[in-house]
Amino acid sequence: MKRHFQYNWYKYLAVILLPILLWCFLFNLLSKPQSREQVRILFVGESLDVASLQKDLQALLPTLSAQPLKEITVTQAVPGALSFHEFLISQSFRYDILILSEAWMQESIGQRFLSPLSINLGNFEIYQETVEREPIAYGYIIDPEAHFFSYCQSSEHCYLFFSPELDEIYVPIMKAAQYLLEVEP
Repeated sequence: MKRHFQYNWYKYLAVILLPILLWCFLFNLLSKPQSREQVRILFVGESLDVASLQKDLQALLPTLSAQPLKEITVTQAVPGALSFHEFLISQSFRYDILILSEAWMQESIGQRFLSPLSINLGNFEIYQETVEREPIAYGYIIDPEAHFFSYCQSSEHCYLFFSPELDEIYVPIMKAAQYLLEVEP
């Protein structure tokens, strides 16, 4: 019997650890927010007060929507080592709202990376591109007097787009976009 344990101890350890690891994995998987329970915003540029914007959105969005939210994140990034094309494609899978500063706008960005707008958020200036002589709306131009610029110290124009990966633009994402686009009274 002593030899049995000497050569097979790892099997007993696996029998003990496997249920614990499986239990932890399942609860971790269940605790992650579903895509409809989170709002993720990416700012491509510099000079954004990410912490203040995220804190204000975390306080504001639950009051504007009855839909429960588990996670609201705001991130600032620039392409770095990746090409702009690779960077924007990869980020559009992770974020719901993409805000680009003027320095990172490229010609025909909507046609190459984004989807046409499927909703109208209100009386905001629309970013359009002409495709086969037809203007197509892809996003919004953020007014320099909008809420967004109370968090951004840049004087450049900024543009707000929705991720082309979104199946639908649900209420919390719409409310976040409207808040960022609204001009402060």
